[in-house]
Amino acid sequence: MNSAPTKSSRMFHPLLSAYPERVCVLSERIQSRMDEISELWETLTLATEKKGTKLQEASQQQQFNRTVEDVELWLSEIEGQLLSEDYGKDLTSVQNLQKKHVLLEADVSAHADRVEGIRTAAEQFVKSGHFDADNIKAKQVSGCPRMCPAAQLLRT
Repeated sequence: MNSAPTKSSRMFHPLLSAYPERVCVLSERIQSRMDEISELWETLTLATEKKGTKLQEASQQQQFNRTVEDVELWLSEIEGQLLSEDYGKDLTSVQNLQKKHVLLEADVSAHADRVEGIRTAAEQFVKSGHFDADNIKAKQVSGCPRMCPAAQLLRT
């Protein structure tokens, strides 16, 4: 029985002496893999931040687009009313049209801040380097000038 532990000990000793070298090799492999994982994590983190920024910009753009659409729809309604050739047939109808016109002027004045907000938002998108700044600027350029003719028609 005594020889079994001695034989086992003799076999184990060479394995044990090779252990530091194996540990060193494994340690280097582990460190290399850890470095690779750290780089991948950094890449993932940056990509996630970039995606979050793009999604935030897209959300802001959708809000901007909705505002532009609302103002364009409102402008279409106002332009239709302003282009009407109805000047009244009698005193009562003229007075009613004048009251409607006063309400129309108030409505245009009330929407002026929304139109200005569109212009300001478009400029901010362009300045901040929004990924779709060109389309946003095009919407702003095509939509906002409609306000000036509408305001001029009110004055005449």
